[in-house]
Amino acid sequence: MTFTSIAARKRATFRPATHLALALALATGAFAASAVAAPAAYAQDKPKYSKKFKKVASPVAAALTKIQSDAELDAIVKQIAAADAAAKPALAAQIDSKTGIVDAIAKMNAAIDTSDDRYTAGQYTVNWGIMSGDTSYQEKGLTMSLESGKTPAEKVGQYNWLLGVGAYQNGEYAKSQPFFRTAIENGWTNSNPLNVLADSYFKAGDVAGGVRATLEIGAAYPALLNEDAVRGSLKSAYDENRFYDVIKLVTLLKDRFPSEDATSYYNNVPRQAAGDMTAEGLNADIARLLAEDDSPANWSFAANAIVENGNYTESESVDAMRLLKRTKALRRPSEYRDYLQGLNPTLYPTEAQAVINEGIAGGFVTNDDIGEAASQARSNAGSDTEYLNDAANRRRASGNAKVAISLANTALSLGDAATAQEMFEVVVRNGGTDIETSLIRLGIARMDQGNFDGAREAFGQVTGKLKGLAGLWTTYANLQEGSSEATM
Repeated sequence: MTFTSIAARKRATFRPATHLALALALATGAFAASAVAAPAAYAQDKPKYSKKFKKVASPVAAALTKIQSDAELDAIVKQIAAADAAAKPALAAQIDSKTGIVDAIAKMNAAIDTSDDRYTAGQYTVNWGIMSGDTSYQEKGLTMSLESGKTPAEKVGQYNWLLGVGAYQNGEYAKSQPFFRTAIENGWTNSNPLNVLADSYFKAGDVAGGVRATLEIGAAYPALLNEDAVRGSLKSAYDENRFYDVIKLVTLLKDRFPSEDATSYYNNVPRQAAGDMTAEGLNADIARLLAEDDSPANWSFAANAIVENGNYTESESVDAMRLLKRTKALRRPSEYRDYLQGLNPTLYPTEAQAVINEGIAGGFVTNDDIGEAASQARSNAGSDTEYLNDAANRRRASGNAKVAISLANTALSLGDAATAQEMFEVVVRNGGTDIETSLIRLGIARMDQGNFDGAREAFGQVTGKLKGLAGLWTTYANLQEGSSEATM
């Protein structure tokens, strides 16, 4: 049977959505489409205004009323709404020249004393901001209203949303984020707020923050989570080679928005995202992922990412496949084929037969998938045990690096950790061939005997191509040691 090499395996194309439906359709400014009710409309029992404030607020109220009731001034307000940003100030100045509203607002705001003063002044200020098209008045008025503590509960979300949109449209993305979060926390659901919040992080260059917002807000407010938000965050995480975040997002996409496309991403995107990462960066993400959840699915993501990242051949990936087998994550036909091709059933028939039996029993492979490997394992059954038990080979190993590494590999394959450790130490000490693989397997043999410090010491000596694989085994050793200590 012909086995397909890892390097030649066709990758699925990753094309997540590149657009976000932000719905920031406020063409004439952040607040133009959302007029704020006048103070008289807000439900307060006997507002407590200071005497000074009442005196200077009255001219503002009169001016606002005049603007709305006077046909000429109302026509200018409509012109402002339709004008571009450059034309708005001159039109607003025409209204001010006939009402004196700008000076009146300044005096009113200077006289604020009570919380009711502040709320009402904020409402007057934001209404002038809407009429004049001046976003600075809009922002100031909304801020004053919120700071007063008098804003009706059903308006808190809206006001924070509008402040967030204003900052977002000005390119002040970090400033917009707490407003968007507070809006969401206060029940704001219009205009895809989760998408906009996440996008504010991405536009600020904070991919981690955007992904975190999508995951955390999506979990806390499931109704706000939509497929565009997940795909947009996935695209950003993928482009930045953020393996941990990609895993979280492809899993969420598959579980919440299942489709053939989502399943393809789940099966292929994580290992592709790992392709350009450093071994250190990838292993840090893997350690974080597995510390949270060392499920078979996450081990599969981790091992396949290491193989992809290191561009390993089948023989170089054998110890990654062994780790998948240990963690019950060896489930794909391609993984069984790579394992058996890299292992060589002729030399290690006992291990090969165990892999074959497990794959067939679990329904992961059929005889057609691994027929050639099964035939090789059967034809050579027992030869590895006979070779290991040959006393002459043991004697020759001390002075022959090739015999020593052959015995070491056979012992590890058969589960004889003590003999494997002894022989791999001979290989490492004498400088045999393929020292990196020998160091990894020496670490495995030590770990299997409970020597976790010794295992980490061996893994830590691997600095070349297999560094990523050694790091993966280090993570496994750490988790195994922690599990052992927890059961003591």
